[in-house]
Amino acid sequence: MCHSEDGFASVFSEIHTGYDTMIYAAADLKYSDAVLVTIDDASVADSKLTSQFSAATDLEGIDVADIAPTVMVGMYGWDTKDFIVGPHERLTDDNGDGEISRSSGDSRALEYEVGAEHPRAMTVSAADGSWEVIIDMSTWADLITDGSVKRVEIAVMPELKNADGVTFALDAPNRTFDLASNTFDDGYFSPIVDLENCHKCHEALATNYHSPDRGGSIVTCRMCHITKSRGSHLEMQSRSLDSYIHAIHSGQAFDIGDVNFADPVEALHYDHHIGFPYPTHGIQNCESCHNPGTYDVPDQSKSLPGAISASDSLEGWDRNIGDVPLYITGPAARACGACHRAELINEDKAGELISFNQHTKQGGYLIEGGDDYPSVLAEAIDYIMALFE
Repeated sequence: MCHSEDGFASVFSEIHTGYDTMIYAAADLKYSDAVLVTIDDASVADSKLTSQFSAATDLEGIDVADIAPTVMVGMYGWDTKDFIVGPHERLTDDNGDGEISRSSGDSRALEYEVGAEHPRAMTVSAADGSWEVIIDMSTWADLITDGSVKRVEIAVMPELKNADGVTFALDAPNRTFDLASNTFDDGYFSPIVDLENCHKCHEALATNYHSPDRGGSIVTCRMCHITKSRGSHLEMQSRSLDSYIHAIHSGQAFDIGDVNFADPVEALHYDHHIGFPYPTHGIQNCESCHNPGTYDVPDQSKSLPGAISASDSLEGWDRNIGDVPLYITGPAARACGACHRAELINEDKAGELISFNQHTKQGGYLIEGGDDYPSVLAEAIDYIMALFE
């Protein structure tokens, strides 16, 4: 009686629109289709990359000048699809305190919030939904000079909030730029994932696990999820997107070391998580994300070596899988292996996990990372990629 046309309260259709107002401007219109950000131009000189980008919309009540963009530049290594310098990394002691970390105040390598202070970036102009920024890559000029880096990826994360502080789900555009020719090279990488397949489940990427300004491109995701980083939340996986996504979609649980398996409720929740099937119960799983023909054994020359995290210590469960060290390994073990490892971890098949690791080592490599895995990884990258030159 209250929530009715004749009642004093709003009808339910006004309260529950039937769609996510973070993603949709109307029932049949996504914000990502109505508010478009484009990377319009770029040029490089003396290892300094200047880029221009802009935003446009026809939506009433939206002012693109309110967008707060973050620019990222990732430096591809050795003609691969992976980044030898990831924008999200912290690689330099910017304040000279002898420590490189977030807590000591060091900046991201090549990730820049427009208008903020950054030792390797500056805003040239920002007005009326158009921006121009300069990103300084001279710290890694030697990689450009010796040909280790020939291309970079430019991306923009456009943060736009409404009056209530809700961030709209917008696409984060990206473009590949060739440093030698000083032009965009949009066709260099062919997509291996059909983004519309992602949207069949997610509707918009990153809205429930990052922030809504990161959608629309798997390449943009890869700019943070690089092979050089181990999987912090997932044991025995890389943070590289090919490992992370495969493990997640195979049901591997986050932060297993934080689960108290002596608690029956926590243990049951874990069992439910790893038992949930994705998504078709069959061999069609690959093409639920991938384009046909893009999920065979990867070309070893087109992907950098990467780090796979060690096993976690568990509370309340003496499982069969023992201590497994952090490994440095290749793209097949990292990408294809992620699904297989996740299944073996979920089923606690220690012997088969050891056998699988040895299988991927044959014709490849599996190197213990030790106490200083970044140095071991750097040596492996230099050695392995030199074989393809």
